[in-house]
Amino acid sequence: MKNQIKIKLALILIAPAFMVACGSMGVRDIKKDEVAKIKSAAVVGITIEQAASSSISLDAGKVSGEAGGSIIGKQESYAEDLFVTLSENLKRNLGWKMSDTKSLVNQPGYLKAYKSTMEGWQNKMPVASGYFRVTAKSVMDADAIRILKPEGREILMKELKVDALVVAVINLSNEIPTLGIGSHYPYATVSFQVYSRGQENPIWFDGQVLGEKSKVSSGKTAFFDESILVREGAMSAKDAFTKIKF
Repeated sequence: MKNQIKIKLALILIAPAFMVACGSMGVRDIKKDEVAKIKSAAVVGITIEQAASSSISLDAGKVSGEAGGSIIGKQESYAEDLFVTLSENLKRNLGWKMSDTKSLVNQPGYLKAYKSTMEGWQNKMPVASGYFRVTAKSVMDADAIRILKPEGREILMKELKVDALVVAVINLSNEIPTLGIGSHYPYATVSFQVYSRGQENPIWFDGQVLGEKSKVSSGKTAFFDESILVREGAMSAKDAFTKIKF
């Protein structure tokens, strides 16, 4: 019988795939004249890149390392909360009329888009090494906006009766001290895209909206607690949402 002792290790941060995909646009790119035309919008997709603890296994006296994270995504309730909170903040910060997040996922146009981008085999961006991809139940991920292509986005905007579509990637990470020695503090980085009618490319992209770093440590040296990362990182993400302004 194999006995395994798992010891949590810290991660070296790696930029989320969403930012890599939009790298040619720079950290922030905004077409102010086009954004100014938006009166209504819908947050239609969200992806969370959650840092995962690595592990060391002890098997028959031999120590072996195993990187944390997974290419297989998972759904978590906190993702649903962030999905709703992002929409509320865009309404408050930008004055846009936002589609109700609860009824949105049941609308025929959204359901059709969900099935075409989330079910079966899909060409998704790979999750960064050492991370989990977390999504919200019945909600498209951030990759869906790309998979829909311009014609699909136009159809979805028409079906939802909005001027623009918004997707976001939220990266939950630890700030790791030099040499990895000392307390690790969770924080969030929010990346988002806004697509409007008649525009093939995003009219607004921001790849680095930083939330406030937590004052609560998720661990020290080579250890961190994923539950603390999630709790404190989600709070940091909500702080970042308040900073999304035009």
